[in-house]
Amino acid sequence: MIESDRDKWGNFVQLWDGIPVGVNDWILDTHVLTGGVETATTGGTCSTIYAFQMGEGALCGLTSPGHLTVEPIGSLETKDA
Repeated sequence: MIESDRDKWGNFVQLWDGIPVGVNDWILDTHVLTGGVETATTGGTCSTIYAFQMGEGALCGLTSPGHLTVEPIGSLETKDA
């Protein structure tokens, strides 16, 4: 259920079930999908959707299989990285 409302600055925003939907103009609409898997980033007519949640519990995300690479870097002397 998509809705429209205003943010705290008075700008119109779209919401999906009460969750703000952000738009990034740097994500291309030229991706190629084959069998539900993104196979190329040029020559197609599809875009990518990323969903994530940030908060005290953790950082959670949703992306296509194989398109998120995590590199553990361990703890720093003064910070947990």
